[in-house]
Parts: sequence; C-alpha cells; structure tokens
Amino acid sequence: SKYQLGYIVDEQVLVLLNAGNETGSFEFNLPEGEWKLIGNNQAINHKKGIRTKEKTATLKGGKTHSINLDGTNLRIWLKQ
Repeated sequence: SKYQLGYIVDEQVLVLLNAGNETGSFEFNLPEGEWKLIGNNQAINHKKGIRTKEKTATLKGGKTHSINLDGTNLRIWLKQ
C-alpha cells in the first residue's frame, strides 16, 4: 500500500509504519538474532524496550514474519 513503509537499518533496527486508516500487512525476513520491540505509538525506549502483551514483543531472526498493523500505527524493533 502507498500508506505503508517498512525498512531495516544496518541489520539492527526494524521500522514498520502504517500511515493509512486501514489495517496493513507486512511480510519480511529478519537477519539472525533476537529482536525486541522498543517503540510503538505510546512509547519508545531503546534501552529497556517497552512493556506490552503483544505477541510481536520479541521476534526471532533468520525467518520470514508476517505482521498486521492497524491504521496510523508504528512499531520499532532493535536487534539484541
């Protein structure tokens, strides 16, 4: 969708942004390693991560992931 943006910076940071009003789907491969959610619409904490009950609070690298993101939402993960 023209309202979605997803990218990985230096194989260390994953950013997903859905600027549209509808739920958007992202499919991507992550580099090996453990990835911790450090940012969403409510908070960003690059040192401790953020408290959430989301299933995507941690992601395993080395595989393909598919994540649905509601409209006007942001998620950021940091490789540990």
